[in-house]
Amino acid sequence: MERRGMRNYTDIGESFAKEQIEKLQEYIFLFGGNEFKPKEEITQKEFFQLLAQTIDMYYEYDDLGYLYERFIYEGILKAKEKDTNRKVTREDGIKYIIRAFGLKTLYDLGDIYKIEYEDADEISSNLKGHVAKARGLGIISGGKYFRPKDYLNRGRSSSINL
Repeated sequence: MERRGMRNYTDIGESFAKEQIEKLQEYIFLFGGNEFKPKEEITQKEFFQLLAQTIDMYYEYDDLGYLYERFIYEGILKAKEKDTNRKVTREDGIKYIIRAFGLKTLYDLGDIYKIEYEDADEISSNLKGHVAKARGLGIISGGKYFRPKDYLNRGRSSSINL
């Protein structure tokens, strides 16, 4: 039986994020169709559509103009960062999440943050505070590497542990 808002995605059975996808879709609309495509790189507009619902922002799903206008107004996105079809990197995803939840960081003091990833030097200096805060809050997991420049895929975007 299909629950309210639940889709029977045919391609999540082997995904590490299967449980998170199913749990998340109880509360928000994820993606249309019968396939979730968990390994597909997520675009900025897709990521923002998920993020908007997560922070309980009401908007018409197809009204991207309004969504972007709100994100810029609320400081989640800077106008120069707008690029609807751009792929979202791991560090960008964290940046948007931290901004969306109002968890300000000291942007220009990236070197004061303790980041225990072996690839910490690859994180953009103005985003080190975002990454440190996200790890401290459990938004991202531990492990040896963060891989800040890797693109997020749909499966990772549905999981709190990017």
